[in-house]
Amino acid sequence: MEPHAAVPKRIVSKGLFDLGQGLLLEDLGQNLPWGCSTGTARLLLGPEHQRPDRETMVWNPVRCLDGLECHLTGKFLRDEPDERRRLRMVEFVPYEKLKAAVVPKYLLVRQHLVGLLGEPTLEQEPGDSVVGTFSRWDTEAYLVLWKVVSKRGLEHCVGQIWPKPLPGNYLEMMI
Repeated sequence: MEPHAAVPKRIVSKGLFDLGQGLLLEDLGQNLPWGCSTGTARLLLGPEHQRPDRETMVWNPVRCLDGLECHLTGKFLRDEPDERRRLRMVEFVPYEKLKAAVVPKYLLVRQHLVGLLGEPTLEQEPGDSVVGTFSRWDTEAYLVLWKVVSKRGLEHCVGQIWPKPLPGNYLEMMI
């Protein structure tokens, strides 16, 4: 048996590998590890398609989370001022769902995530509150959010994956 064959197929096929350790890049068969540098991310994913600031890198398309083809944004942050920037959060927006209306898109991807992660630990359903629509999966190793956000008067869906421990300013970045 080859060493890489020891990974159970069902875990790889679920697109999770070990979400507490990183995000499985399914097309590449590689794990994007939490805490990696921008250079390591480029080696795995290739050159970024956008670099809006020093902390953010964007790639298109990336297949992850059991087959979702996504627009993927990595946030590279410093936990301490003298540390190097490292991967601390990934945002994902599934491509094939982009043309759907917001609520059906939210519900479709939510159901996909329930199949991977189980029932959310906390959620707000569409139209129930002024808080907004979201589903949250909170474990000891990671936090996953799937939510509806409004930018420039337009609503769209976005997901976030955070490894734990969470950085001190993660609440600011979740909004």
